[in-house]
Formats: sequence, structure tokens, C-alpha cells
Amino acid sequence: MSGISFQIDDKELLDKLNLLAASSERPQAMMHAIGAAMVQSTQRRFEREAGPDGRPWPKLSPRTANKRLGRSRRGYAHMLRVTGRLYQSISYQADGLSVAWGTNVVYGPIHQLGGTIDMPARSQRIYLRNIRKGGQTRTRFGKQSHKTAEPRDVNVGPHTITIPARPYLGLSAADREEIIAQAVDFYRKETGA
Repeated sequence: MSGISFQIDDKELLDKLNLLAASSERPQAMMHAIGAAMVQSTQRRFEREAGPDGRPWPKLSPRTANKRLGRSRRGYAHMLRVTGRLYQSISYQADGLSVAWGTNVVYGPIHQLGGTIDMPARSQRIYLRNIRKGGQTRTRFGKQSHKTAEPRDVNVGPHTITIPARPYLGLSAADREEIIAQAVDFYRKETGA
């Protein structure tokens, strides 16, 4: 280090610098503000059904969308939000040096990254019922509790389910700007600037 030193006699500047130093001793509050902003940004991605890069998520398969119809669900709409569990699980942890946000839901990673699930062969019981409509009788899946449902044991062969990546975690350009804005806003409040 050179032999140069500085001394500041400006009381107003010193007061602001002291406030800034005091605030840097408790940066956890700033990290909490950033964490809350990133949780909100992540939840907006669920609503827009797009990743951090702005690209829309792949559409649901027709089979999945058809399963969702007729159950007060909306077919292709509201991907990853049928129950709201994943959406509501987004949270953050902050300390004085960092902030992290994500989910503790066990199926969160496969939706973020995509992947395949190998399903083994299995036997299961289904319930079928006959519905008469327009002079025709059709067989439909039913519930066990329905009085006309007939049980039937079926074998399901092994198969693979492929789930495309629908990234919801990450930083967008707007997120980077928001983090800077949160830090600037925090220090402005702390220093009274």
C-alpha cells in the first residue's frame, strides 16, 4: 500500500457513509428483499407458462390434456398448476452473503429439467360402468363408489413416460435488473439518499 491517506471532513457525507457501513453489516435484509422478488418472478413464469429466457413451455400432450377435461380443469391451460402445490412451494432462503430460491417438492426437478420415467409392469383394478345415451350403450371408466361400476383387474405393461423440460427457475434479464434495483433501493433507504 502506498503512503497516501485521505480524511473526509464533510459531516453529511460521513453520516451517509456511516449509514452505508451500518447497512452493509446487516445485508441479510437486502437478501430477503431480493429473495422475495425472485419468488414473485418465478411464480409469474408459472402464470405466463414460459421459462426465464421467455420461450413458452412445450404444450401438454393431448392425452394429458384430455385427462384434465371434465374435472373442473382446463385441458391445456394452467400447466404445472393443477393442484397449485409446485407453484405455492417456491420459497427462498437468505443470509448475509447470499440468497437462494427454489422448491422442496420432489417432482420439481423433472419439470425444471425434463426427463423420462420408466414405469414397471403392474396389475391394478379399474371400475367400468355402462352409460346409455341416445339409444346406445357406452362403457366408461367410473369410480369405485358409483353403484353401477363393475370392477375389472387389468395388467399394464412396462412403459416410459417422457416429460419435457418446463424451466421455471433461473434468472431472466428483467430479474437481473430487479436484483440491482432492489440493492440500490435498499441502500437508498438505509442511507437516506
